[in-house]
Amino acid sequence: MPLYLPNPEAAVYRGNQYLISTRSEQEEHGGGTIGFTGGGIDLEDEQAHDVLKATLRREVLEEINVTVGEMTYIRTHVVDFGDMKVLFSLFLCEYEAGEPRAVDPAEVSAVQWMTAEEILAHPRCPEWLPPNLEACEKIRLSKVSD
Repeated sequence: MPLYLPNPEAAVYRGNQYLISTRSEQEEHGGGTIGFTGGGIDLEDEQAHDVLKATLRREVLEEINVTVGEMTYIRTHVVDFGDMKVLFSLFLCEYEAGEPRAVDPAEVSAVQWMTAEEILAHPRCPEWLPPNLEACEKIRLSKVSD
């Protein structure tokens, strides 16, 4: 039976741009690729009412120095890394505050605001990011039109 690891991820947006991280080349899985910020569930988060949202708030602040506001669940998908399968739960998160920066270069080498078109055209965009971005864009655009 394969090992499934839960990993929530945050599609942080401001206007028509998303905050995209470039994973450090030192990272074992997906090194050098771009994507949304996320991370593993910490035992400290177990007492939270919503452990996935609590994990995301912590990870986004720790990794890219940003706080987020409203969070909307988008979808869950599995990525097979061979030695393990990661269960990613994606949330669309409104940017609240903070100057984005890569806090720990061993984890995240860069962070930048990008439009959906720029993300899709990026040469280091992994195959699982486009369908996630498309799902986020549907919800983000519906929020704009409300």
